[in-house]
Amino acid sequence: MSREIKFKVWDEEYEEFINEDECVFSNGTLFRNHKDYMNLISDDLTILQYTGLKDKAGVEIYEGDIFYDDADNHIGVVTFLNGAFVCESYFDGFEKEELEPSDNRCFLAERLIRDYGNVFEVIGNIYENKELLNETD
Repeated sequence: MSREIKFKVWDEEYEEFINEDECVFSNGTLFRNHKDYMNLISDDLTILQYTGLKDKAGVEIYEGDIFYDDADNHIGVVTFLNGAFVCESYFDGFEKEELEPSDNRCFLAERLIRDYGNVFEVIGNIYENKELLNETD
């Protein structure tokens, strides 16, 4: 199975996602060409990969996205763990469970979305919508 390879970048310093045309990758370093400055090297950039999957509304799902599951009435976060995209589920008042990579509660995102995709909706991400997880800095 092949999928489209796409990325988006979060700038922690400016607390915003960066447009593709603002990113430059050179010699193993990610640079940001911002409208107010040129080629600022930032250690505060986080690269997030597209999973190749979409939610029930057709929204592309990336690492760090928060989803709501209509069927089980809970939310989860998409992460990349041990070479696979997984959904870490948050249950019981949205408290994060400690999940091990081999834990059965840590579902493969592709299987989960493929089999139950009509009940999942991306409702935010861990960078801009931390309040959805009842977490703070």
